[in-house]
Amino acid sequence: MTIKNKVINVPTILWQIIKTWEFNQLKNNSNRDITKLKNSILKNGFIAPFDCWKSKEEKHFVIDGTGRNLALLELETEGVEIPSLPVVFIDAKDLKEAKKFALQRSSTHGEITQSSLADFTIDFEPIELHELQIKELNFTVQDIEILETKDPDIDFDDINSTEHRERKFKDQLVCCPSCETKFNIQT
Repeated sequence: MTIKNKVINVPTILWQIIKTWEFNQLKNNSNRDITKLKNSILKNGFIAPFDCWKSKEEKHFVIDGTGRNLALLELETEGVEIPSLPVVFIDAKDLKEAKKFALQRSSTHGEITQSSLADFTIDFEPIELHELQIKELNFTVQDIEILETKDPDIDFDDINSTEHRERKFKDQLVCCPSCETKFNIQT
């Protein structure tokens, strides 16, 4: 079996070279679910390039991709053939700046809410969501149950619209009995 590279228009480098680079050890590897990542790579192909910084001394430091590397190493020991893989080189003045970029790349800049997940997965069947939860993603059983029981009459486009948020804000306005100033009570 061979991994399929699904990233297009990005330069690739031999896997044998990539796996010798210095990898970002920011995250605790014991907490990673490498099995889910391996299953995802086998099923969907390689869909995210490594982010890498190259020093003046020609040493390579992987800013983002350590988990993928760990999964690929396991797949290689299991006999899976790894092709050349995509790498995006990041411009950093030194290792310290590259590490700063690794911190930025590894941080979470948003939150998946139950309503945003429901809206985003509106085209998925419940069985597909269960397969994703089990094999590839970190959905909780509660997230899946909520998505399965979502009301088909809910208009997620309306819920996420500016008009809906304005209506909700206005519905929460209360008037002070003394001065008649209107203000919003957040729930």
